[in-house]
Amino acid sequence: MSAYIARSQKLINQNMQAIEIWRQISENKEKIFSCHEKMFFIDDYKQAMLAFDMLESFYEDSRNFYEILCYGYIEGNIDKKYFKEMYKYSLRDFIENSINKEFYTEPTTKYTYTIKVYKEFK
Repeated sequence: MSAYIARSQKLINQNMQAIEIWRQISENKEKIFSCHEKMFFIDDYKQAMLAFDMLESFYEDSRNFYEILCYGYIEGNIDKKYFKEMYKYSLRDFIENSINKEFYTEPTTKYTYTIKVYKEFK
């Protein structure tokens, strides 16, 4: 019985970690939208370049967050059914977005776990 409880607690903890990463991805989306809005009002080249660099940083953070999630999925650290239900479509949309697509081109991509999961869900 205690082994069952320990296993259940482990799955709960792992899924809570996945939820926390998902929260961070959501926060990044908000930062991206906010940065996009601000870029319309920038009329200085240096300011625009700073905003662009910040925007790219937010996208890179999101790519890294997805890679962490997909690593957990492949390694069995996240409940597979839960993960698929929660992330299948958002992962697909994120990878297929024109802004991110170039970062997921094989064989040069560094996001190998994300690509593996993406192919599995296709």
